[in-house]
Amino acid sequence: MPYLKMKDYDLYYSYHDYESSRPTLVFIHGLSFDSSIWQSLLPLLGQNYNTLIYDIKGHGRSVVTTKEIACFFQDLCHEFRALINHLKLTKVHLIGSITGGNVALGFYPIFNHIVKSLTLLSTPFSIPNLFLQEEQDLHKTLTQKEYARQLAGKFIYPCTSEKRKIVEKALSSLNERGFNYPLNQQLMKPDLSSIDCPVLILHGEYDPLYPAHHAILYANDLRNARALIVANSSTLVALDRPEIVSQFLLNFLEDEKVEQKTVPFYNEDFFTKCLEDVSLVGPMSWSNQTMNSEKPILQIHTQGSFQVYWEGTPVEGTWNRRNAKELLVFLAFHDGVATRETIITMFFPHQSMEKARSALRVQLSHLHSLFKQQEDERLNEALSITREGVQLLLPVECDLVDYVKQLDSLFNPNKSLMKRYVIFIDLLNAGSFNLVSTFRSEWFVNLSDKIDRRLTKAMMTIYEELKKRHFIYEIKRLLRKCEPIEPYEGFCKETLQELGTLHTKIDKKSVYYSEREGM
Repeated sequence: MPYLKMKDYDLYYSYHDYESSRPTLVFIHGLSFDSSIWQSLLPLLGQNYNTLIYDIKGHGRSVVTTKEIACFFQDLCHEFRALINHLKLTKVHLIGSITGGNVALGFYPIFNHIVKSLTLLSTPFSIPNLFLQEEQDLHKTLTQKEYARQLAGKFIYPCTSEKRKIVEKALSSLNERGFNYPLNQQLMKPDLSSIDCPVLILHGEYDPLYPAHHAILYANDLRNARALIVANSSTLVALDRPEIVSQFLLNFLEDEKVEQKTVPFYNEDFFTKCLEDVSLVGPMSWSNQTMNSEKPILQIHTQGSFQVYWEGTPVEGTWNRRNAKELLVFLAFHDGVATRETIITMFFPHQSMEKARSALRVQLSHLHSLFKQQEDERLNEALSITREGVQLLLPVECDLVDYVKQLDSLFNPNKSLMKRYVIFIDLLNAGSFNLVSTFRSEWFVNLSDKIDRRLTKAMMTIYEELKKRHFIYEIKRLLRKCEPIEPYEGFCKETLQELGTLHTKIDKKSVYYSEREGM
């Protein structure tokens, strides 16, 4: 067995050097475990990469007799540096399991000259102090074997005798001092924005310790990351589903750059939980945003009751008179600028030019007066009206404009299927704008028809792509949401009935997502 002599212990490691010029995959297990958790994964990785596993200080076969643990992370850095110097490694990919992922995140700023990517397996980006205290209290009340036996079942799914044996052996060798090895606050709450290398996050579907949806949400704080859920697995995903983890890992490593943050939502409860916790697309309504903006923005809220905001305060006025709100929203759609001819064409298509010009002159005068009557002087000069046209001189945002932009993004061929799926569900959750009842202009009637047609087209496009990949859970959620925009009456109900039998037989392996398949 290879060991590397350290100051007060012998560091156990196992290195497979298939070709010295190739990158090395370095596997870092979490606290309480040892390198045996990788034994099912390694044979599936082939020989395109060298592999290095090791038992970190005080774990497995890296036995430590000293009681000094105050500088534990520094010790981990020291032993990692010793390993890469001893083996002459110049290009590595770090794969960390559970808190081993936190260690990998901590290593990156120090060793970023050789670390090319990070893979985090069920990594807790934050751990409640209460959880740590409960585990420490439990450890004190049970014998070592009882503790290992009780805890082992939490980390694996399904809990087979073979996997349980591996986990219990690792936990049984853990003494109280080892359990209390500290990972400092900086590691448990790393500055994810500083991580600029590609990152793969894999999380077990049934991880009871560190919920999967938390990991997915943290992925949004990483510049260059993808996040995936591994079905039918718990915390130790590499032990539970080595064949799936190896596939995702190898596909990830073969890509030079991660272009999309991608989330595979195949479980309806999980999907709902994520959307309840945070909007992955961004809210359709943002009337409080002005207070957080450095530069004041005129914000137009059209959903529900019409309202204009300036620095978080409603701009009061007779917006329902003389097409005031219609003209303001129209300007928002055209970056604040429109010629008189354009407005006449859109708002007065059936009137003579003379009557249309007269009506527009009255309406623009009324809109101008609404800003003139405001106490804030910055609003008094919000409009510039000339013989040629009108210009809104303030930065403007409108929830309806944002909605249409999000809708248009669903037809972007460079956007992944799951990203479009999430955006589409978010648009449906945002609700209807009821443009026909809120606005009188024919332009808004046409806009409402266009939105409905594009929603239906987006629905069918996403449905067909999900169907090709057998993503049954996503299809069912889609259909339950889409009755108001279905291509013909009864389509959603009929399709759901057809999926009923298939749902009971579906093999969850069919809904695994691989970006290598073009998602």
